Amino acid sequence: MPKPSVIRCVLDEQRKAQKRKAVYRVSIPAELSETGKRQNRYFTTQREGNAFAVQLRTRRNAEGSSVFQVSASEAQLFREAQQILEPYGLDVFGVIKELAPLLEQVNDVAEIRRLVRMGMEQEKRDSKSIPFCDAVSKLLEVKQHVQKRRESTLSQIRYITGRIGKCCPDFAVTLLSQLTTDDCRKMIGRTFKPDKQKNDARKILSSIFNFGIKRKWCHENPAQALDIIAIHEHEIHPLTPEEIAGLFQACRPPTREEKGMPRTSRKTVEGARLDLTCCLAPLAIMAFAGIRPQEVTRLTWNDIFLDTPEKVIKVRSRASKTGGTRQVNICPALEAWLRMAPHQEDDSICPPQWPVRWAGLRYRAGWDANGKRWPNDALRHTFASYHVLIHRNIPQLQLEMGHSSSTQIMHRYMNLSGVDQEMAERFWNLLPEGDFQNCQNT
Repeated sequence: MPKPSVIRCVLDEQRKAQKRKAVYRVSIPAELSETGKRQNRYFTTQREGNAFAVQLRTRRNAEGSSVFQVSASEAQLFREAQQILEPYGLDVFGVIKELAPLLEQVNDVAEIRRLVRMGMEQEKRDSKSIPFCDAVSKLLEVKQHVQKRRESTLSQIRYITGRIGKCCPDFAVTLLSQLTTDDCRKMIGRTFKPDKQKNDARKILSSIFNFGIKRKWCHENPAQALDIIAIHEHEIHPLTPEEIAGLFQACRPPTREEKGMPRTSRKTVEGARLDLTCCLAPLAIMAFAGIRPQEVTRLTWNDIFLDTPEKVIKVRSRASKTGGTRQVNICPALEAWLRMAPHQEDDSICPPQWPVRWAGLRYRAGWDANGKRWPNDALRHTFASYHVLIHRNIPQLQLEMGHSSSTQIMHRYMNLSGVDQEMAERFWNLLPEGDFQNCQNT
């Protein structure tokens, strides 16, 4: 008996050249044709043609020997295939029917096998993963109770991740293992506008994914592939000796006019109504030691060594921004201000209501009023600039400011524009004498 013809879908080149709409052809054998003669049927897509060819082959196989006969070896192969599929509740024709559309797209059994393996591996990873928002909660718990991180660090993580949850809720509930670099990039672009915030978000995302890798919630850190955006710092000029003197002169009790100012919610005005004599020590430390504002709030008088051979301020790890320990030399001007500064009952350097008092102090000295804006880190910039002009010792300045390299000092903190040697000398010789003593006694 002749071998039955192969039923399959092929591209009809002639019809394609004629720009016909239906260019895929399936030849219907005479034994399956309604007319009893061989016929052709045309389809607009290969998928439709393949599906029709499968139907014809299934029909021919179902009719068995009445249409054609199979060899013993072919029948044996069919039985073996059916036995393999039986435990899974599948049959040969059902499997072929499901695979046919996939073969149309991939057309390579080895590639299908690879894709299936990848899918199984991803499914395994997903089964162990947790949503991004849950990973954030667990990270905060560890940082707070195990690593004992400062509240400022925790607040920044809460702020960044809170914005993510508000602006991109779908991202927040996605499994950690399913998030990609492209997901992170799009989320940051939609959620944050300033470049610095985008960099902060990248940094916090990276820490969350690294935490997830340790906990086996994900296998890679997609945030690590995000580019760090170059930040162009605004030029910050050091304060003049006269501006520094104005700040010290504001460390006094309020005048009658200041007491009589109407109450307001503005910290600047409310602070100016208070007695600011207690602000002498933190102001002097920021100006003449270059210690960061947040670090000063964590210092106590036990960290100040005025009566030892080496007069220093010890910035211990609990107070340091970076977690390291460093010492800052106490210059003669700083020593003079510290010796006359009042102490708090709890030995802290900063007085109660420090944020309000510090805002009021600047306001009294002419800042944050009439459009004169206080520059961020102004006193730290001032200290670094005048230190270089007098001492010309970058390594020493690097150690005292707590940086691991001198790069940031050179590019961010050291600005000699508009200042000279004479101004630096006047700065380092600002002492609590004359006008200041009279100002405090008024």
